[in-house]
Amino acid sequence: MMDLLARINEAWIEGGIFIYPIHVTFILAISVAAERIYWLYGKSSMNVNSFLAQLTPAIERKDLQSAVQFCDSIQAPAARLAKMLVLKGLSKGSRGDIEATIETGLARESHPIERRTAYLSMLANLATLIGLLGTISGLIRSFAAAADLDPTRRAEALSQGISEAMNCTAYGLIVAIFALVCYAFLQGKTQTIIDELKETAFEVRNALPFDDVATSREGH
Repeated sequence: MMDLLARINEAWIEGGIFIYPIHVTFILAISVAAERIYWLYGKSSMNVNSFLAQLTPAIERKDLQSAVQFCDSIQAPAARLAKMLVLKGLSKGSRGDIEATIETGLARESHPIERRTAYLSMLANLATLIGLLGTISGLIRSFAAAADLDPTRRAEALSQGISEAMNCTAYGLIVAIFALVCYAFLQGKTQTIIDELKETAFEVRNALPFDDVATSREGH
């Protein structure tokens, strides 16, 4: 373990100045990934099938209070959207009102789910580019040493320049791979939650009772 830490510290020192912005990018990627994991897997997840199985009977009974209380008991975007539809549908709202509520609710609840995940892709590209910049800097340093220094110091300067180039490349790629893997998993979870939102909206809409008066009024 101590040998590994010593090697990491040595690579850090030899990486030159561009190691620092790559490290900042790494910290940002970890922060974004942690926040998104907390939001997507913690605050936005729920068992949609179980939720709908318990909510639908209350809607069919036109039990507004029980349906709303059940939605309030679950802190998730799909539950909030279902509450909006229940309040509108069981308050004599027409089908047109429900469709408008679905559109508005999906837009409102989707935004917190989708935000910031795309930053991980941007940070992956940024880490790769900074690593490439560090690589070029190290190679320039090596070529300058080969041209200007005397033979006794040339080998050491070449070694330092190449070490800077390789360490920047390696660290940049490590950060980029981490960010891209997190982006792939989180983007998949994001799409799953969006699909669950749509499923919840349409299932609640289909369960809502619409009397003939409201339907005929909407037709006129």
